Amino acid sequence: MDDSSWIALSQSSLEHILADIINLQFGSSIVTICLAHHTKSVRYLGVWDNLARAHRFVIAQAKDEVLSLYSKLRSKRVTDKQLLYLFNIVIIPM
Repeated sequence: MDDSSWIALSQSSLEHILADIINLQFGSSIVTICLAHHTKSVRYLGVWDNLARAHRFVIAQAKDEVLSLYSKLRSKRVTDKQLLYLFNIVIIPM
């Protein structure tokens, strides 16, 4: 969990600060952070999660990935080793 504290005079000014993008400057480099809506899933360190803790949405994303791959490979000839690679390298790490 993040241990950052955001301080503002009112809720509306805090919402304005956290509107869309936060730019942080570290020395001469600038890091841009795009904020996501609390119901939107975000991939962080290879794990999909959202603030609303909606596990159904994450499971639906996984199903969509599998169905997408299935529709692309449906008419192709794939060997067992290629299929094993696709599942272990492409589908599972997402």
